[in-house]
Amino acid sequence: MNKQGFIKTVEAIIAVLIIFIFIYYITPKSTGNKETNDIKELQAEILKGISENEVYRECIVSCPDGSICTIEKSGISNNFNTQTCTNNNNIPADMKGFIEKSLTPKFKDNYQLVICTQGNCGSPPEKDTVYTSAVIVTSSLKTTPPTYNPKVVRLYLW
Repeated sequence: MNKQGFIKTVEAIIAVLIIFIFIYYITPKSTGNKETNDIKELQAEILKGISENEVYRECIVSCPDGSICTIEKSGISNNFNTQTCTNNNNIPADMKGFIEKSLTPKFKDNYQLVICTQGNCGSPPEKDTVYTSAVIVTSSLKTTPPTYNPKVVRLYLW
């Protein structure tokens, strides 16, 4: 048996193992993927609830063109059409309650819902990490005839 050939083979195997261990430890680990997916699911659930509620849809569509209507922990903007939105128990406040009820404790004070026309949504909140998701609400079926007035509903969490 050739001992030199055996030692060279063992050296090669050890070298390959060292290279694989080195590559394993220097490659970046993906952190937060589960958390990010959970946040996306939370945002999708809230936006789905808002977009499927016909009263909320009517209020969203009534937000004047060119303006940005917002709901956040600190309050509700004055841009909502009060005639349409307050006929039924102050709908923006009800929408705010729905959002806060749906949020996890981590985001109770750290959210903003923005309703705007396409391309005119302003800038996102200036925080370190902001998660955003959006849905388009095109009309309210309660109005007769239904009017096509698309709005972007964007939810920011940080």
